[in-house]
Amino acid sequence: MASLYAVENTPLTDVNFEELMLLARDIPNRFDFVNRVVYCLDGGRAQETPVFCEGMHISHETAELLRDIDAAISPCVAGPKIAQGFAVLFPMSNDPSKRYSCAIRAV
Repeated sequence: MASLYAVENTPLTDVNFEELMLLARDIPNRFDFVNRVVYCLDGGRAQETPVFCEGMHISHETAELLRDIDAAISPCVAGPKIAQGFAVLFPMSNDPSKRYSCAIRAV
């Protein structure tokens, strides 16, 4: 897996997803030991801090959070080359005051 990091505090609406998609295709084609590319929005802090994990259950809070994330990413990833995009919430963070991280899958 290869990790790409956002500049700290970059709004999701300012991310160039087209460029990221090109990189996500190019990196595994150039390096046979890479099969996934992730884009971390935290500005690289994950490299410097421990990761915290805790249990998670489907609840009103997590469903609302996923709806908010979906509303934020849908306009950013929608396009002729992407058939669908969705968010996955998981109970992991590099900040003990935060409970969740999110993975965005665009196909």
